[in-house]
Amino acid sequence: MNGGIVQMSIFLDNCQDLESITADLYHLFADYFSSDKYVARLWRKTALEEENHARQVKLAKKLIRNIVGINLDFLHHISISQEKIRTIVKQCRACPPDLEEALRVSIKFEEQMEKFHMHNAICLQGKSVNALFVAMMESDRGHITELQKELDKLLALRQPMKMAG
Repeated sequence: MNGGIVQMSIFLDNCQDLESITADLYHLFADYFSSDKYVARLWRKTALEEENHARQVKLAKKLIRNIVGINLDFLHHISISQEKIRTIVKQCRACPPDLEEALRVSIKFEEQMEKFHMHNAICLQGKSVNALFVAMMESDRGHITELQKELDKLLALRQPMKMAG
């Protein structure tokens, strides 16, 4: 294996791990907020989508010969993100957040990850393979939108009702 392929392989392994750890966090949140069926379903759905992303990264690794370039800065960012999400999971296990904090943490992390998405990090031969990663990126944007809607709804419920005048 040449050095470039080794680096790509490491990058994809790290991406797969990151998606899996993020899924673990969302499963944890689904368990914590299981008394609210809608919220628990949202967390579980998001976790399952992250697991699907991990499988897609695994597929990309099988197509590694189609990767023609990689932005090595992303390898560093992925490593930092892995540590961040591991720390978040550890903190959430030790001290479960309330729903607002869980949503805020997830939204912030998803927004950070969107910047470092694989579609931006690797250059692939073949439009169908690139389309796979564009779809993953759009799915992540959907996560942010759904989590933000839930946060907005929660915050609206917490505001005191204005009396009609």
